[in-house]
Amino acid sequence: MSEELLQKFLKSIEQEDGITEVGKKKKKCKRVAERENVKTVLQAASKGHVQLSAEESYIVQKPSTSKGTDYIDDRLASQGFSLIDQARSYKPKDLKKRNLKYMKYQEGRRLDPKKGRVIVAAHMKTKADLKDLRKQKKVVVANAQTRMDANEEAQLYLQVSVKEPRRLLPGQKKKQKSKSVFSDADFAQVAHVAKRVNSMSDHSFL
Repeated sequence: MSEELLQKFLKSIEQEDGITEVGKKKKKCKRVAERENVKTVLQAASKGHVQLSAEESYIVQKPSTSKGTDYIDDRLASQGFSLIDQARSYKPKDLKKRNLKYMKYQEGRRLDPKKGRVIVAAHMKTKADLKDLRKQKKVVVANAQTRMDANEEAQLYLQVSVKEPRRLLPGQKKKQKSKSVFSDADFAQVAHVAKRVNSMSDHSFL
């Protein structure tokens, strides 16, 4: 019997006898317990199970930070500022105050109408110049393509046309082509005399 089967057999016997292994539960630290308690309260309030006062109703709303619990600090909780108090003390940003501040900033950065017209005119001129450049580019490309086609036709004509004979200067003789020192009869005689070696006994050195 293998060890694995033996362990299963012993475990089944212990279960029949009512002997079970009691697992040790890890005790949660106080900080984790408080954080979970805050999450439970906020979830219950968001679902309407717990009624909060008007001053605390904003707690169930998601804050504008990257994480939902960025405004809760365990270090402050260890100093006596509980997590519940931290959540209650959190105040969302005043949108009206922020918008008024941005409107004031925008008024100070308002563009002068004359300068705006100059900038727009410069952009329009650049756009027109680009159109002219594109038209000129198309014309240049078309002309270059036409010249390339003409050159290809000329090269094709030169390749197909018959090559003209070379003109001799006055007193210049035509160069004779080199001839072989062997004639056709010599090659015929060599072909007639040659024979195929059939075996090793045909060699003279054996």
